[in-house]
Amino acid sequence: MATKKKIIDYNEIFYDKNNGLPDEITKAGCIALAKLGKDAWNSWSKNHPVRYEDTNQGTIAKNTVDFSDFDFSKYFEESESKTIIHIDFKGFDFRERANFSNAIFCIRTDFSNSTFGEGTNFTGAVFKENVYFNDTNFGLNSRFIGCKFYGKSRFIGARFDRNSSFRNSSFSKNASFIGAQFGNSADFRDTIFFSFTNFSGGQFGTDIKFDDSIFKGSANFTASDWPLILPYYKDIEDAKNWSCEHGATPDNFRDISFNGVEFLNHVNFSDRIFIGKTSFSYLTNDNVLDKPCVFRKAPLFFNCKLNQNISFYGAIFPESTSGKKMMILQFVPIEPLNLPFLNNKLYVKSKCSFVSNCLKKSFEHYQNKNYYFIYTERLVITALASRGRYY
Repeated sequence: MATKKKIIDYNEIFYDKNNGLPDEITKAGCIALAKLGKDAWNSWSKNHPVRYEDTNQGTIAKNTVDFSDFDFSKYFEESESKTIIHIDFKGFDFRERANFSNAIFCIRTDFSNSTFGEGTNFTGAVFKENVYFNDTNFGLNSRFIGCKFYGKSRFIGARFDRNSSFRNSSFSKNASFIGAQFGNSADFRDTIFFSFTNFSGGQFGTDIKFDDSIFKGSANFTASDWPLILPYYKDIEDAKNWSCEHGATPDNFRDISFNGVEFLNHVNFSDRIFIGKTSFSYLTNDNVLDKPCVFRKAPLFFNCKLNQNISFYGAIFPESTSGKKMMILQFVPIEPLNLPFLNNKLYVKSKCSFVSNCLKKSFEHYQNKNYYFIYTERLVITALASRGRYY
């Protein structure tokens, strides 16, 4: 959204009655104000905040940002060279209750370093080209439900407060959430990732759900060291403080569910520390086992640390060249326990010990289904790759 000139005084747009008033802005007013650029927008946002009024229907937010149902092809103008100008929302303060529901973004759009308050709504929005939300902050209850991302999407270093949702969305090209921070109850259920998806170094609170999603491209959930992701945050200390306060670090998973997920390509969880409940099991429907987690290619869990509350019960793994189903697993147990149930001739026993009950049930389930699990003396568990190689 490049402008030919910057106008800091936002008041002139309100000479047009269609734009409302500074304390009662309309959708047309939001469009006109945004064209003035970041400085004018943020000056208005600071001087005329959202206010709340009690009515018979409850509390209603007033003077909120509204771009709902807006087709941004009407927003920009072509330059003399016929080059389409990208939409530039970098650094905008959209405050709480910003509404972009069902908006259509026809060209590259950049929301990097912007701020969204509580109740941000992008439900049903369509992004036809690349979109950037790098280092953008979202308040609680932010919704990207049913969004269509046709271009590349970047949420690198973004932060989402509690109850954010991308449910039932689709990402047609590469989606990057490197170093993104998610508060409790982030929801990615029923979402389709068609291309490479990167959550490396992502920091997750509790009750994170990817249930019933499909990863058609490769997926990266590997751990990361802080020095590798710090450049993605404008305020490094703030990012570290958030991580410390929420107990969500770039290398751990606290409470996360992949029940019924289909991983149709490579998926990598290497170096993650699973400190809470994690499930790669069945999706349940009315308490009935419905859809298992599926790995079409051998998943990578190199050097992961596990607790006793991780389950692969019912998960489906790929075939190896020998005809046996295989996983690439290399776990480092947090609380090692002996596994006396490993008495089948398919298993190689050593001095290794492993985790307990929930995982034990998972492996007992596979014991009669022709799976290999090879134990080593390094207190890790390793298995054959899908092509029969050792790791």
